[in-house]
Amino acid sequence: MLGTFALSACGPSPAPTETEANIAGTSTSAITKGRADDADGSAVWIVAEIGGKTGYCSGVVVSPHVVLTAGHCAKPDARFRIFLGSDYSDATAKARPESYVSVSEHRPHPKYDPTTNLHDIGVLVTAAPIPRAAATINRDPLKPRDRGRPIRIVGFGQTTAKDEKTIGHRHEATTTLADYDATGLAMEGTPSFCLFDSGGPTFMTRGGAEVVVGIHSIIEAASCDKTAWDVRVDVYADFVDAEIAKADPPAAAPEGPSPNDAEPRADAGAAAPEAAPSNPDAGCSIAAPTGTSTGTPFLAPALALAAALIGRRMRRL
Repeated sequence: MLGTFALSACGPSPAPTETEANIAGTSTSAITKGRADDADGSAVWIVAEIGGKTGYCSGVVVSPHVVLTAGHCAKPDARFRIFLGSDYSDATAKARPESYVSVSEHRPHPKYDPTTNLHDIGVLVTAAPIPRAAATINRDPLKPRDRGRPIRIVGFGQTTAKDEKTIGHRHEATTTLADYDATGLAMEGTPSFCLFDSGGPTFMTRGGAEVVVGIHSIIEAASCDKTAWDVRVDVYADFVDAEIAKADPPAAAPEGPSPNDAEPRADAGAAAPEAAPSNPDAGCSIAAPTGTSTGTPFLAPALALAAALIGRRMRRL
């Protein structure tokens, strides 16, 4: 499996070079057998700078100041920017200051474990509002009947497993939900996602509208044509909603007359409606690092990945 935030020397092309290093030590995943996507403005390219190097991930805007991504994309001690264009290889768009929004805060889920990729979801909080429409996250639990339903995957990663020069251009593809477990959802074969797609969204149409049901997390083969796993967004909706509430609190209700000054209501004795049930507790997702990237070894052996994937399979419903 290829590595998160595979780094490149700064330059006009986002493609990694022989100077690559790994700053996160975890797995990442790009859209294979997809098509160029210039319309999904909520899906964005994440640029991270640390130690004179630059790394990349995908993400999705979920509120005016919040981008949802993978936990392993929010973990590094880096300076982040959000690229708003659809093609990072477009030199004109890349050079414009207005193509970027600076990130003021970044954090993974509080239980994120970089050694196993448990709870692999995180947020980037921007200093200024993001001039893009936000996507809606899914808050309804997946159900057995959702298996086999169409899902749409979006990301800025590689379009083929061996061609890192293709990163930075937003692509989409339609596939089906093959399976899910307590915290993840899976797709099989191709189309799929690959290197630098980590953090990108998976959409499903529910109730007549598209919602983000998953965030790209891990792949089971560096060829990007086997099983790929997202983190389920509904399981972590409480975490996401709390981050949105901090960054974009709802507007205060306008002041009105004091309750003591209001006219008595005809239904004043009616019982108050019951509160809606809260979302289920967040669970965990399983992944582990392995592989090489342009000759640079990763921080964990392939055995760790194999053990993690066995655990994942055992936990499928």
